[in-house]
Amino acid sequence: MVVDFWAPWCGPCRVLGPLLEQLAEEYGGAFMLAKVNVDESPQLASAFGVQSIPMVVGLRDGKIASEFVGALPERQVREFLAQVLPSEAEQLAAEGAALAAAGEPDKAEAAYRRALELDARCDRHSSPGPAPRRARARRGSVAAPRAGWPRYTDQTGGGPGGGGPAYPPIGWR
Repeated sequence: MVVDFWAPWCGPCRVLGPLLEQLAEEYGGAFMLAKVNVDESPQLASAFGVQSIPMVVGLRDGKIASEFVGALPERQVREFLAQVLPSEAEQLAAEGAALAAAGEPDKAEAAYRRALELDARCDRHSSPGPAPRRARARRGSVAAPRAGWPRYTDQTGGGPGGGGPAYPPIGWR
């Protein structure tokens, strides 16, 4: 699922919204696009930590897989979708899991083998969820979810207030 937080008065939202709608149609149901007007649903926007719009959140397996803020060009929006949507290998692994659950082990094995041929790291049948992705977090770029940032301390021993965790500095990878 892809959630687009927007408002009718937001110029960049009026650019990004139609692009997301076009891609949702082009991808033929590979993802559901939910459009949330922040003026009409401020509590939902607050629950997702929306501070600037447009903000787009990609959910996968019930968790935030990726997000971005700002009107990105189509190429970058497609890169975002590639992070959120399952790969062909992951789809085959899911098919294998369904076949195994349905009592068809031979067909399940064939699906798993095809998935592994495409991506040797594809083991969604035993470890659901996308592989962790790290991206630079800055306005106008696809970013790893804030909750996924590792904690670290700077050379002086800490972040805000000293001694505690700090957010990654600009340019941190």
